[in-house]
Amino acid sequence: MNFSKKELESFITELESRGYKKYRGHYKSEDFGYWKSNEVYQIAYLIYDYSKYPQHTEKQIGIQMECLMKEDKSKIDRIDFMCCDDTKFNDIDWWETMCEKLSKTVLDSN
Repeated sequence: MNFSKKELESFITELESRGYKKYRGHYKSEDFGYWKSNEVYQIAYLIYDYSKYPQHTEKQIGIQMECLMKEDKSKIDRIDFMCCDDTKFNDIDWWETMCEKLSKTVLDSN
């Protein structure tokens, strides 16, 4: 998913209104990220600022979405679900629903 810096501002406002918190940790070499968590999984939006590279002139912000299932010793150690796509993944509701469905599918199958 790619944004201009202006588009990123409104996307961040939406994330913050949904309870996501900003972290500067570099989980996957991102510039910063927004994370939200519950008892079963964490959702992350990892944000990469490509404006420092001259060839990126239009959509300078790249975003990678992550869903990390938390450890449950009786069932799984950990599962990570990652997506980078410019079509549907800018829909926060859709991504949160995908993470919820993944967690239920994994937990119900064990």
